[in-house]
Amino acid sequence: VYYGGFLVLVLYNFFIFLVVRDRAFFYYLLYAISYGLYFSVFNGLSFQFLWPENPEWGNTSLLVLLNCTLIFGLQFTRKFLDTAVHARRLDRFALALQALATLAFSLSFFLDYSQLIEPVALLTIAVTVTILTLGTMGLVSGYKPARYFMIAWGLLLAGVIMNMLKNFGVLPHNLATANGLQIGSLCEMVLL
Repeated sequence: VYYGGFLVLVLYNFFIFLVVRDRAFFYYLLYAISYGLYFSVFNGLSFQFLWPENPEWGNTSLLVLLNCTLIFGLQFTRKFLDTAVHARRLDRFALALQALATLAFSLSFFLDYSQLIEPVALLTIAVTVTILTLGTMGLVSGYKPARYFMIAWGLLLAGVIMNMLKNFGVLPHNLATANGLQIGSLCEMVLL
């Protein structure tokens, strides 16, 4: 269900981009593809169907796709919320985070997974906090698109938190908590 919905939303955003030629849709399309493929690696489906004979690429692709998700997620946020105009300082910080994610992307091909996963996890936290801060600043300043942006990101984060609480034994293991990441990301894609 997740990958069917993911495919429909990717195609939908692709056609919107072709019609309106707004770069925000293009960056969102790249973000959604990266995120969806990241989940397929995370869930083992890529290894099962796309590269069953290459487990080494499985670890590398996890880092490559996670960094692509960070790069394009930040770029979409910057474009969608027009942060170069509404939040110049934080926009520069977001650019610096994109540069770090680009560096981590490049290093993914040369360093072991074990060497890079912790720095990329910390970078993911920094990117998430920055995106939420940019969205909150847009919301506070009255920028109307920020409302939809924050609702969508809120659903994604709710799914992430639900999954993490399941992993730490706070919530029971069930269909919703086990798939919280995917449920949240699909809701986010539908809203955006």
